[in-house]
Amino acid sequence: MKRLIALANILILIGSGIYANAQEPVPRRDAVRLATYLNFDLSVFDTTPIPSDADVKRPVAYREGEYAALIVPESKLNPETFVNAGGKAIVPVGQIWMHKIVPTKNGEAISGDSFKTMPVTIRDETYNVMLCLLGARKKSDNTMELLIFGKDKEPLLTVPLIKTESKQDFPIEADVQRGDNSAKVTLKIVGKYQATFEVTSLE
Repeated sequence: MKRLIALANILILIGSGIYANAQEPVPRRDAVRLATYLNFDLSVFDTTPIPSDADVKRPVAYREGEYAALIVPESKLNPETFVNAGGKAIVPVGQIWMHKIVPTKNGEAISGDSFKTMPVTIRDETYNVMLCLLGARKKSDNTMELLIFGKDKEPLLTVPLIKTESKQDFPIEADVQRGDNSAKVTLKIVGKYQATFEVTSLE
């Protein structure tokens, strides 16, 4: 019951932002509590397409009105993670938990049925939080790509993972550029890579 109350408080916090304030960070303490809750039952990951060992102490979370995303990096994620990637092996990178938003593919929202969801009922209201898993893979030309998985074996999206240099406080951070009906999300990963994709409202 205490965990449910804690999650209720976090969800209320995430959903209480002013809609016009895009990419409003959620306080780190609340992001850690939410990441810990969502990774409490590890059996959730028994049937996911790639494994996940989350670093629940270093997540980041963003909100815009009722829309929210929590990004949780893999444990020990660092630049060497990508140096050691090779062949067809997919290296786990992290998790994105989403509330009322989904990635787009070819300009269209990906169906919510494509994701593993965790329903949480609080005060007779159910919140469906959807899970994306992030993986990285080196291509034959030695460039990298980021794979975004739903609940199935094949990735929902594959986007270039571009080398860059940036200073950041957490293993994965995000910049968001808001459009009329969607937002462009750029993930910055370990200060060495970035990948960009779009998200929109869950239909």
